[in-house]
Amino acid sequence: MTMHYSLRFRGQLTDPSILTADDFLDFVRRNDLCLHIDAGPCEYYGVEPSFGRDMEFSGEPFGSLSGFHVSDGILEFGCSAANLTWEQFDEDADGIHPRPDFTRLEAILVALSKITAGDDGEVHGVMGYDEHEEPNGWPVIRCSDGILRIAMTPSSGEGWQQDGWNRVAVPSVLPSGYVTASANRPYEVDLDLDGLKERLAPVDHVRPTMVSSRF
Repeated sequence: MTMHYSLRFRGQLTDPSILTADDFLDFVRRNDLCLHIDAGPCEYYGVEPSFGRDMEFSGEPFGSLSGFHVSDGILEFGCSAANLTWEQFDEDADGIHPRPDFTRLEAILVALSKITAGDDGEVHGVMGYDEHEEPNGWPVIRCSDGILRIAMTPSSGEGWQQDGWNRVAVPSVLPSGYVTASANRPYEVDLDLDGLKERLAPVDHVRPTMVSSRF
């Protein structure tokens, strides 16, 4: 069964020679960074990161990102891919070899971790897949070791952008002490959502989500 994913990402590039989207794609090909993804993320899932029904992401939105864009050393893109939980294949002089212990999703996160930088706890993007029932998705968060990981957060629920709930605002960089890397799932993190809710300030407005191309 084919599963489709949307990934939206923003991060500071660590290589100053990457000035355009073409430079970035050339860099990916030269270094075999396994970013085998296509342009055009879905508008119906993986639009903005979800932190549960009572929390709303208040950082710079990701929903408008589509295609590749590089400006002032910042990489932005919104892309789609299929079957990211399948095994990654490595290619060398002897051919292509499967790595059953390493998925395509993990390969993408490792590649992005190598070529971008950010703060511990920084929310760099969002990922969703076609069985999500809401437009939001899982936050992509940078951990203390520099690796980008995904938090399998619950959906914000139906009517997640409507007034009437006592929601709190989640910043673009999470306060320390609420993100824990999973021992059994190398590229996932656990979030202390209850602790975050107690720590963060209430939402004072509702921000609309827009989706547009950034080619």
